[in-house]
Amino acid sequence: MTAGRYDILCVADEDLEVEWTVYNPDGELANLNLWQSRMQVRETVAAETVTLDCSTTNGRIVHSVADGTITLSLSSSTIAEISSGDYVYDLELYTTTGADRVLRLVEGFFKVS
Repeated sequence: MTAGRYDILCVADEDLEVEWTVYNPDGELANLNLWQSRMQVRETVAAETVTLDCSTTNGRIVHSVADGTITLSLSSSTIAEISSGDYVYDLELYTTTGADRVLRLVEGFFKVS
């Protein structure tokens, strides 16, 4: 599966909320019940240092199983901790139930201004 492309713009002193609706290949809403999400923001694709870590585990990402949505929520104080500039990110679904699986859903630029 090829990841979709979506660029995110964060404005200093403003909260950020981004919502993605996930569909199965047949066009039906995805069942996110057994999945978790994680997203890492880095200066470059090859950078080892993670600038921002978001996940369903740390509460920055929330799933709505009923709506098939994944919502990223960042407070203005979290954004203020990131230096202004251009970064990259990717959002993955993963499960450890049964066979471990990872699906990269979305990637793009993460700009902080």
